[in-house]
Amino acid sequence: MMIGRENTEVVEFLLGGQLFAIDLFDVKEVVECPKITKIPNSEPGVKGIIDLRGEITTIIDLKEKLRIVPNTGTENDLHVIILDEKNIGSRMGIVVDNVLSISDYDDSNIEKDISSSNKVEGNDIIIGIIKRVTRSKEEDHGKLIILIDIKKVLMSK
Repeated sequence: MMIGRENTEVVEFLLGGQLFAIDLFDVKEVVECPKITKIPNSEPGVKGIIDLRGEITTIIDLKEKLRIVPNTGTENDLHVIILDEKNIGSRMGIVVDNVLSISDYDDSNIEKDISSSNKVEGNDIIIGIIKRVTRSKEEDHGKLIILIDIKKVLMSK
């Protein structure tokens, strides 16, 4: 996440029925989930590898990393967010249930002082909570989106 920006661009996605987002600058592209080759004796959270246009890419099971109970979707419904190798440090992607949108939020809509526990094994993985308000004719509807630091999630065991 870049310091000094007044707006934050994010990729919003579903994971286990919950809304999450990561910084757009950490994302290279989004692809439908290809066939994943499992790797024997791999680290927890590693789903396997894929061949993406001739490049071997490690695929991380974000639900396992975040300890989210899987929903009833099948692997055919999943998407892979390919992360920017320059920002992340290696060629990898994360499996999510669905990618919803790319959005731009004013930093005033991101609550960064959250009192609940946001640590996975000592790493602060939650950057903040995005408050998205949509208006209809009758009322305002609010949704909360958990903005996570994908680099810290990937470093956690």
